[in-house]
Amino acid sequence: MGSRSSTVPSFYKISAYSTGSSTDTSNASFGKNWKNEIFLEISTGKGLKYDDIRDNEELLTKFKDFVGVHEKINKVRMYRTRLFVFYAFCEYWLHHLFVVFETDKYGWSIEKHSDVITIQLNDDKCHVQRYLVQKRRLCQTLVAEGEGRMSVYDLIKWLKGEDELNNTYHVMSSNCKLFANRVFEHLIQKQRSSKL
Repeated sequence: MGSRSSTVPSFYKISAYSTGSSTDTSNASFGKNWKNEIFLEISTGKGLKYDDIRDNEELLTKFKDFVGVHEKINKVRMYRTRLFVFYAFCEYWLHHLFVVFETDKYGWSIEKHSDVITIQLNDDKCHVQRYLVQKRRLCQTLVAEGEGRMSVYDLIKWLKGEDELNNTYHVMSSNCKLFANRVFEHLIQKQRSSKL
């Protein structure tokens, strides 16, 4: 994995949680900020690393090298979090959805933003639920949970097959909610436990 310094990459300061100008927000909403890449944050006993994955073959290779093909997904949860600190009353409509899952070794999260898909893994299995790239998430609410039915590598092959790197963000047709629901449904065994 390509290693970077342990600071958050500059492009990540303009994320789904950004409160930039209305022009920036409008451009982001319709895919103008989409980078066709996966941003990977790895935090293990070996330290903190960031990596950008820019094509489907690199995606398969890096994950196969890092976790192999048999790292089984055990538990899968989908969470809702606020987009804005001061607007709790509209959280039901204006929110971000993301998926957290556990393997024997790590806690993982996967989510779509206006610029990239982010995958995090951490030795502390609760960290990826509470933090996004070392920044505290706003009020997480469990939406659904289920038992995993595949390996991490199977998920990565599915992302490649769905061509998610080239599935440009769009606020209506390719957003965090649609992505999280597709990932969640793909990862779990059919009996879904919903909290809605």
